[in-house]
Amino acid sequence: RVARRGPWVFRNEADNMPELAASDATAALVNVASSDGRELGSAACTLRKGVNILARMLTDNIFTPIDRDFFVQRLRRAAEHRALFLPGSRHHRLLNAEGDNVPGVLCDQYGGDLCLQFTSAAMEALFQDVIVEALQEVLAPASVVVRTDEGHDRALELAPLAPPRLLAGDYSGPTALPEEHGLSFGVDLLGEGWSSGRFFEDRPLRAVLARRLQE
Repeated sequence: RVARRGPWVFRNEADNMPELAASDATAALVNVASSDGRELGSAACTLRKGVNILARMLTDNIFTPIDRDFFVQRLRRAAEHRALFLPGSRHHRLLNAEGDNVPGVLCDQYGGDLCLQFTSAAMEALFQDVIVEALQEVLAPASVVVRTDEGHDRALELAPLAPPRLLAGDYSGPTALPEEHGLSFGVDLLGEGWSSGRFFEDRPLRAVLARRLQE
């Protein structure tokens, strides 16, 4: 699967599961090789028992350092892509996990505030701090909030839950969103019980609401 550019390694595809299961760690950065010994790249590996997606590919070159500069480059590429297709926007999904080659990591931009979410327990355990540093370098945000709310992805990863918390900067909230169809909205990034991306996903519904209010 990975040899065909697939982004994930499933637990039943790994030949060295006993070795991985013997580790006391919950996550590890690993090299991935095919059954014939061909190196396929590096991946963030979840070592929690019962998680179906064992590893998420980060690069196809095992000699690529997975460090702050690695994430800075991926973030800059994602930001340039948004600038091309969403010119002038400062409220959108900045980072869309595997779609931006940063697997298991979502980041929504609300003006100067960023909301980070992890759908991979391994990426969270291994790289949360360095990803926050990369976000600060690329975007210089006023704040970075991380949300680890209960959800389908975190349940599949057996990832721990916690209230939303501030990782960097200062956040006074709520964050004002741009006016849409004559309506104004605000969002508290530290509020509990919602998914950050819903505010962007629900734009079509707000457009319907605006038309109904005008009838």
